[in-house]
Formats: sequence, structure tokens, C-alpha cells
Amino acid sequence: MASGLPWNFTQIGGSRPGIILDGWAAPFGRPRKGELVDAGVGVRRSITRYPGENGKTVTPTIHSFGLEYKPFQLHGRWMDNAMGGAGMAQYMVLQWKQLIADQLPVKARWGDVLSYTIFVHELQAKFESDTQVVWRLDADVLVDDQRSSPPAPAPAPRTPVDMITEMAGMTNFAPLSVAFRQMVGQFSNAFDTLLLNIQQPFAELAATAEAIQDFETALASDLGKIGTTAQVIGLYVEQTEQMSDFLVANVVEQNATGQYAATDMTSMMLEKTAADAQAENLAALIADMQLQVERVSLGTTTRSYVVQLGDTWQSISIQFFGDPSAAQAIRDLNGIRYGQRPQPGSTIKIPAHE
Repeated sequence: MASGLPWNFTQIGGSRPGIILDGWAAPFGRPRKGELVDAGVGVRRSITRYPGENGKTVTPTIHSFGLEYKPFQLHGRWMDNAMGGAGMAQYMVLQWKQLIADQLPVKARWGDVLSYTIFVHELQAKFESDTQVVWRLDADVLVDDQRSSPPAPAPAPRTPVDMITEMAGMTNFAPLSVAFRQMVGQFSNAFDTLLLNIQQPFAELAATAEAIQDFETALASDLGKIGTTAQVIGLYVEQTEQMSDFLVANVVEQNATGQYAATDMTSMMLEKTAADAQAENLAALIADMQLQVERVSLGTTTRSYVVQLGDTWQSISIQFFGDPSAAQAIRDLNGIRYGQRPQPGSTIKIPAHE
């Protein structure tokens, strides 16, 4: 799916205007089916091993030479009909060719998630047609600027009603246009069945959530209902995604003989991408609701902690419990999704027990 945050690229020391990749022009990625970007880091090092005397083992000497960031790689598809007009895909290719030809460092920022100084050294631009380009950018990370960014404000806690309101518009997440139904024939009824099945547990979830002021003061029985019902809805979402993947793959295979118009195939893929994004958003909300239930179930906390610059969940766990094994429990208690870093300056809760 397309990234929800814009990517901004600004040339350092040059005169070219910046490039913004937003909406359908932004990089693509899907959980479990291909990452959006690898923001990892390693250490450049040399290890020297010495022979021991009389069979004794000698601890190797490690020489470290600073941090080494993972190569910066983004990929996606630029399409005229999704970017506002004819020639937009070719224009985007030209912009990047000119930027790379200048051979200057570039500031890359993805919302408040990451901020790098990079050197872009390659653009792959594979034309599927004169209006569609599959692209990939490869760059080296020179500096991680995120550490100098100001702390992000702590998000306001969401109530069960807030989360149900967000979910309300996401229960129709299968590609269901007339053209798609004609392509898959009688199998389109399977979408209707799954989407109908999800309505009852969703109504039960909404009724329970609307009777609760917040997760912290909810009865254990109500929390149990929310957790169980949310799990059922999550299974239906996963089943619908799997069926959608299967049917679209079949349509693509059948079209080897060219029986469908190119415009219909393009519309189907755009519709499928939008439906996948909606399904992933609904699945994320369901997971967040289950996380809130688990967080409250962990019990009360005994202390608070103000996050310091350079802290990780593992280092905080080591500080309070002597080892990194409580990192997940700390994240759960604070309602933090996996992959989000502790924000310097924010106050977090520490569980009473590891």
C-alpha cells in the first residue's frame, strides 16, 4: 500500500527544487509482503583472533570503526491516472534523473519516522507502458539526522468509542466494483458472505465499546468480550485479504490471452491496492484494541520513567530489571506498536513485574 506519510527529498548544496513523494507517488510496501524501507544500523568492525597457549582460549580483540547504516532503498509504481494527469510518471523519472546527475547529497525525511542525509546513486525506471513506471531508488545513508529531531508529543489516549468510530468506515474492504465482479464471476459471492459475517461481531464490539468510558476503568468481563470479538473480526479481515489475493492472481493469469481490456486491468489493480490499504488499516486498529486490552490486563505500575536520548526498549528493560526480556512488556503497557522507538522527553510507565 502507499505510505500514509509524505517523503521529502531536498538537495544539499544545489539549486534544484525538492521532490515530494506523496499519495500514489509514494513508495509502496505491505506488512508481511515486502518492507517499505530498512532503517537498520550496524557497526563497522575488525575482529582479530589470537592463538592461545596450552589450549587456552584467548578473547578476540574487536576494533570498531563507527556506525554503518543499511543501504537506503525505496520502490513503487508511478502511474499517470493515479498522479493527476498525462505525463506525470515520465516527469517524475526526469526529476530523479536530474537530481542523481548532480551527484550531491540529499536530505530525505519521511514524516517524523526517519530523517537521513543520503547519496542517491541509482534509479531503476522500468516502463510497463508510456503511462506506468515501476521504479526503485538506491542510496547510501551518510548521516542519521533523526536523533537531533525534537521529541514527538505523546498521543492522547484513545477510548473504545474513538477506535470503533475509526473502524466504522472500514468494514467494506474488498474490491467489489461491477468490472471486478464480472472478472471473478460467481466467486464474488464469497466476498459478500465474508463481509456479511463480519457485521454481527462488529455490532457486538461496538455495543460493548460504547458502554465503556475507557479501557482502564472497564470491567474484566467487558475487556474479555472486546478481546475475543476483536480477534474474530481480525480473522475475517485476514480471510478476505487472502481470498482477494487469490482471485486477483487468477484474473491476471487468465488475462495471459488478453481477454480483458488494459483499462479494466489497471482499474482492478488500483481498486485492489486501495482495498488492501483499508484492510491493513482495519487490521492495525483491531490489533491496537487488543493491545489496549492486554495492557490493562497486565495490572498497575509502580513507577514512571522519563525517556532519555539514546534509550531503547531493551536498554530501559535492562535498567529496571537487569536484562532486556521485559522490553515487550514495557511496550505493551504503554500501548506502543512494535517498531516504534521510545521518544526522548516522554514519560512512560514501567510494569510492576518483568
